[in-house]
Amino acid sequence: MKIMADRSTIVVGCTLGILFLVVAYWVLHFWFLRQSFADEIETIEPKTSRLLGIVESADRLEIASGLANSSLTMLAYAADQDSATSAATMQQNVREIMTAAGLSVS
Repeated sequence: MKIMADRSTIVVGCTLGILFLVVAYWVLHFWFLRQSFADEIETIEPKTSRLLGIVESADRLEIASGLANSSLTMLAYAADQDSATSAATMQQNVREIMTAAGLSVS
């Protein structure tokens, strides 16, 4: 038994097949696009949480920054000093810190 299809049946079948492939392509395209957006949202959430934490603790961070800057000005040495003067000042500072910590320097 041979199945014969006339020309109009072939044209309609090919048109429906092409239409199905186009619809399937667009459905998959939007599905993958949605998935990439979901992945991007998952990577943004921790960053947003960190930023909100920084905003909430901005006052404490400013206080800590001020303390660090004051420590830096006490411990940093000017570039215009010669190396011998800087070394002597550094050695004196280290001795003071060690003595304040309860160590004996000999």
